[in-house]
Amino acid sequence: MGRAAEQLYVGLSRARSLLVVVGDSGLLEEAGGRELKQALSRTQAWEPVLKSE
Repeated sequence: MGRAAEQLYVGLSRARSLLVVVGDSGLLEEAGGRELKQALSRTQAWEPVLKSE
């Protein structure tokens, strides 16, 4: 948890087209604080489309 805020910042600041953030929302908020919560609230949820064979 000590480096989580730094790692989240690096991911958010360097992603150019797609960033997948996976984890418990409570832990993410604890690590990233209010700023991360605000940044994630401005994102678009990715919903993959499964192709049928």
